[in-house]
Amino acid sequence: MWMVVHTKTHQEKKAELNLINQGFKTYLPSFNHKKYIKSDWVTKKEVLFKSYIFVKYTDSMNFLPISNTKGVIKLLLNRSTGSPYFLSDSLIHIIRSRSMNLNSNNINNLQRGSKVYISNIGKDFIDGVFLEKSSSTRAKVLIYFLNHTRQTYVDIDTLYTRSPL
Repeated sequence: MWMVVHTKTHQEKKAELNLINQGFKTYLPSFNHKKYIKSDWVTKKEVLFKSYIFVKYTDSMNFLPISNTKGVIKLLLNRSTGSPYFLSDSLIHIIRSRSMNLNSNNINNLQRGSKVYISNIGKDFIDGVFLEKSSSTRAKVLIYFLNHTRQTYVDIDTLYTRSPL
């Protein structure tokens, strides 16, 4: 079982570090996200649930230090029972596996005919169909552009298997 902790804005990592230093086992779901900054693609690590972190529950646990930790606003409690909100281990496992899938943009998993999105201009993207890997950094795709179907080569880093938005 995992408890939900509400953190201060943009202080999830600070709260995680402080909770770990107190001996708590934590989980801060995150994923790699590409952002177009100053005409260049930059990969940044983003927090999946902004202002929230999960703490592993144990029977002998003292909850009081959690709410008094730097970076933490409070441990989320059920008002009627006064006990923390719990998430099952299986739900955390699902979150872990899905956040890992968000990180994977593995071109080797694509097969001819797979639907892809090509994005290299901010938040705009183009639908495409993967045809083949042409080199270690490029791929051949089929796109529909200006009322015509065209084959083109794109950087592998610009391909997504789901919408990047």
